[in-house]
Amino acid sequence: MFTKDINPTPSAFKFNKDFKKLKKMYGRDPNEVELNGRKILKNMTERQQRRVGKVFGGAARYDKHIVETAHTIAESMNYTTADELMSVIETVAATVQGMLIIAFSYGISIV
Repeated sequence: MFTKDINPTPSAFKFNKDFKKLKKMYGRDPNEVELNGRKILKNMTERQQRRVGKVFGGAARYDKHIVETAHTIAESMNYTTADELMSVIETVAATVQGMLIIAFSYGISIV
């Protein structure tokens, strides 16, 4: 579970910021987010916590639609871990970005 450190390390401090952004995006405590019945963002390793900012913030830009789409795909694939969800988020985000580049190159406006 996410807890505040008395003297947080740089990665713990970064995760604090990412956690707040996740909370805003999900509209609830990220520790309660489930994937196929498992609370996947609770009790993450330090490596997984560092990956949160890179995936949710970097690849997906905290876009709720990308994350929800990835979540639906991960559910249908019976995934049950934060790493599996984050891999799907990266794939969905790359696909969306690719589609936007193609649309732009053809002069198609997507709003």
